[in-house]
Amino acid sequence: MEKRPLCLVFFGLIILIVILDLSGIVIGVPPDLKEAEKTLKNYDGGCMVSGVLSDRSKTEKGYSYHLKDAVITHRKRTFHIGCVRINSTSHKFKVGSEIRAYGRLAFYERASNPGGFDAKKYYMGENVYSSLNLRSFTVLKEPAYYLPAEIGAKVREDLSETFISVMGEKAGGILSAMIIGDRSGIDEETRINYSVSGLSHLLAISGLHIGIFGAALLSLLLIIGMPRLPASLLSSFLLILYSVFSGGRESTVRAAVMFTAGAAAVLLRKSYDTLSALSLSGIVLILINPYRIYRVGFQLSFAAVAGLAVLYPQFKKAFRTNADRKKAGMNPIRRVKTMIQEGAMVWQSENAATIPIVLWNYSEIPVFQAAANILLVPLTEIILLLGIAGGAVSVVYPAAGRLGLFVPAFLIRIQEGAGAFLRWIPGAVWITGFPGIFRVLLYYSGLFILIAVWIRTRSGDKNQAKLKPAVVIPDFLMIFMIFIRVPNSFEVTALDVGQGDCAALTAENGSAFLIDGGSSSIRNAGSNVILPYLKNKGIGSLEGIFISHDDADHVNGIEQLLAMSSQNLTAIQVKRVFMPFWMLEDESCAELIGIAESAGAEVIGLKAGDRISSSGMEIEVLSPDPEAGFTGNEGSLVLGVRYRSFSGLFTGDLGGEAEDQILENLDHYSILKAGHHGSANSTSSEFLAAVKPDFCIISAPRISSYGHPSPEMLDRLEQAQVPWLQTGISGALSFTVRRDRIIIRPYKV
Repeated sequence: MEKRPLCLVFFGLIILIVILDLSGIVIGVPPDLKEAEKTLKNYDGGCMVSGVLSDRSKTEKGYSYHLKDAVITHRKRTFHIGCVRINSTSHKFKVGSEIRAYGRLAFYERASNPGGFDAKKYYMGENVYSSLNLRSFTVLKEPAYYLPAEIGAKVREDLSETFISVMGEKAGGILSAMIIGDRSGIDEETRINYSVSGLSHLLAISGLHIGIFGAALLSLLLIIGMPRLPASLLSSFLLILYSVFSGGRESTVRAAVMFTAGAAAVLLRKSYDTLSALSLSGIVLILINPYRIYRVGFQLSFAAVAGLAVLYPQFKKAFRTNADRKKAGMNPIRRVKTMIQEGAMVWQSENAATIPIVLWNYSEIPVFQAAANILLVPLTEIILLLGIAGGAVSVVYPAAGRLGLFVPAFLIRIQEGAGAFLRWIPGAVWITGFPGIFRVLLYYSGLFILIAVWIRTRSGDKNQAKLKPAVVIPDFLMIFMIFIRVPNSFEVTALDVGQGDCAALTAENGSAFLIDGGSSSIRNAGSNVILPYLKNKGIGSLEGIFISHDDADHVNGIEQLLAMSSQNLTAIQVKRVFMPFWMLEDESCAELIGIAESAGAEVIGLKAGDRISSSGMEIEVLSPDPEAGFTGNEGSLVLGVRYRSFSGLFTGDLGGEAEDQILENLDHYSILKAGHHGSANSTSSEFLAAVKPDFCIISAPRISSYGHPSPEMLDRLEQAQVPWLQTGISGALSFTVRRDRIIIRPYKV
């Protein structure tokens, strides 16, 4: 490090930013943001926002804009809140336009569930702190000429349309993501196919893409006779311009800066140090926006290059690939063998450094990613170079462009098809669960020790032979600990699904159950909330899912999860689906039952008196009773869960009349999930008196269009002296048992 001062500066900046963040000190926040958030956070009405549009990008349903220098006008008050993201499904504005927009303003928040997407930290990396769902607008002023940002947005949109029209929606959408960073044409199945094969990094403009473009561009300029100095300067300038044009992602800026540093080193006849160039690019990104360090793209890109710089030279020395390359000569078999060997070393160097980051953010790892990366990543160079050439030709000569894009389309189908094939192989994805800081530090410590021991062994020190058994074996154990799925202890978690219901139960042996899972306010609750939670907890299989009744806000997330399981779009398997007996005969539930059966789950109807046991956890069905004749909300499945000192009562959307029917069968439960999201007609005073809960969970968003929880129900809780928390405010609520004491942990502290 003494010879690499840039590395010290880079790491010092990262440590400083993390310390400031943990201390609650936020850098570069607009002056009125905190006051605006405090004033408008619980406001459900519309706001007037004015500013200048600085960027436009395509989305699945329209366009997304950045409104810079945004000013909110609310009840004769104004707030300067920096940049606002505006979503529009139908209107296309010119970049540089000054507009006044009206709509529902939402401030980005931290994740409210384990494994959830941290929107606040992600968008802080773009200097964006809030979003506006557009309802109406007025264009105050349009720019007199096309700004560079508008030209860039238009070129991206035209190229994307060209790729899709010539290659088809799937292949064209993939090529658009690879070349211009437009992911709006990537459907969920395609994304999962690339993820299962470990090739998801190809669906964005990465350092690999920039390296290919840079090398090809510099070679082309030299071939046509341009001197090296202007060729290097022009290549570097065009790469930086391209990285800005494609969205200025962390990996592209990093690669462009490193390429420029490499070109400068050659021209100045200085030695090029990869780690120093990497640190320089990191410093540049941090100076642009310090919160980029929290983005996955930043972490993966920098870790991969660091692994390549440190580990790859050691692999080359160990396997003597330089000598092998010379021996191979023109022998095609040896050349292919050497290429595969070098590809494997490159992949392993990058993979070893990035595994903890992947598991920290995604809690799973593709099992076949080594083979997929070694065999299929080399196709990317052909796809990118022919894709750019074909796209450029298609604009002028569509027929010739269609011919030029045939090969990229064919190779893309090979890459995507590999993932589609692999996802049907059992065990293609290993769900590890969230590793935690201890196992991450253990992994990197073990990797550091292994490298140090390896280097000293290769140096010829004879004493190292005695150290190998004592150091290397424990060292490998330190590294492989990160892949071990840690068994869960008993835990009950009420997830924050907005206007909906979902609770997860895990027993001591790791067996897990869900009680409901749906939302009417969060889109795709199954893939966006439930699935990330299960992966975060290392749950690869569900013993059962309990569906209280057939309302969408209790079941649509479960339906999505089952559909994904049936199509092998997730590695999580479901063994049984429990529902009230009356749902088995309800025609409106036939589709749900069919999806469950296609996922390989056994569908079981339950009634009052039924019991399910699992690893010391007892689940008793208290309702519905066939003799009562209730269906719908009143026929909700009511479950009593008991484990050691824990007891919880989950009531679905049970209302007053059905509550009265089960009063005589109720006993004390320490935790009560309030009926029907805390509505006025549920959780009556008599019901509370019978249950005598120590604590109450209310599954409802912070702002509910239904008025949940109702003031009447909250008043009944206060009179009964029952403390409560609301998932929409506190985030997921977890309950564990420690020495016969129930520990309550809200996810949002």
